[in-house]
Amino acid sequence: MRSSIPTLVLAGEYDAGVPPLIVRQIPPTMERSFYHEFPAAPHIQLASFNPVSSCARSITDQFLNAPTRRPDSSCISSLPPFDFTP
Repeated sequence: MRSSIPTLVLAGEYDAGVPPLIVRQIPPTMERSFYHEFPAAPHIQLASFNPVSSCARSITDQFLNAPTRRPDSSCISSLPPFDFTP
């Protein structure tokens, strides 16, 4: 299926439900899509309150306000690394 509808695609690096390997296949079929992958993030980036969620909400807000313009995703590069220690 192909579409020209503006589409925002968010993926979490550690999403076990819909892994990025699958999600990366979506943008090529959507000619006006914007793909953003969040390092060390699980599924549903918008559902909690943490740095990843704040960044995802910022990108989403920008997209909703101007769906044909690429959102500024520079917040992704400033996310803290995932801490595996208890």
